[in-house]
Amino acid sequence: MPCPFGIRSAAHQLERQGAWASSYRAVLQRCGEEPWNMQVAIHKHMEGFVITNPCCSDAVQQWNDEHPELSIQAGHVIMELNGFSDYSNMREQLRSASTLNLLMSTVRDADQEKAFQVHLKREGLFAALDALVVKVHSVPGDCGAEACSICHEDMDGAENHGGGCCVRLPCGHHFHELCVKKWLVTGKHRCPLCNGHLDLQ
Repeated sequence: MPCPFGIRSAAHQLERQGAWASSYRAVLQRCGEEPWNMQVAIHKHMEGFVITNPCCSDAVQQWNDEHPELSIQAGHVIMELNGFSDYSNMREQLRSASTLNLLMSTVRDADQEKAFQVHLKREGLFAALDALVVKVHSVPGDCGAEACSICHEDMDGAENHGGGCCVRLPCGHHFHELCVKKWLVTGKHRCPLCNGHLDLQ
C-alpha cells in the first residue's frame, strides 16, 4: 500500500520583486523517518538552494504527479523553506523537518546559475567516466595488478576495503573504481600510471 505523503497544495504568486509568473509554493509532508532525498546545490554565500535532481525524492515525485502545472524541476530554486531564507536554518530544516513549506522560483540569479552549471558539468563528467572505465572482477589474477597505484591497497577484495570494484582504463591499467574516479574528477584526465590522455568530453 503506497505511503500517504499528505502533500498539500498551495499555489501562490510571489509579490516580492514583482516576480509573479516565476514563483510558486509547495508543501510536502514526509512519511515517517524516511529521508527527503532532495539533491540540491548549496553554498553559504548563495541565496537559496538549487534543485539538481528532483527524481530521487518520493515526496517531490508525488507532488509533481498531483500538480504537473507546478512541478518541481531541476534548476528550480528553493528561496524559502519553512519561513527561513538563510543558509544555516534552511539546511537544518531540510535535514530534520517533517514538513517542507517551499517557496520556489523558476528563475536563477547569476550565482545560482553558476552553481547549477557546475552541477551539470560534474554530472556529465561522471557519465563520461562510467562510459570510460570497464569493471572487472577483483579476484586473484583478474585485475592484472596486485595493488591500486593511487591508494596502494590490494586490488583483490576491493569492495571490502572501500575502494569499490576493480576497473580498467582504455590503456589497460587497473585501479579501484572510487580511487580512479576521484583522481579523474579532480581534473587529472590522464592515467596515473602511464600518463596517457583520457577523453572525458
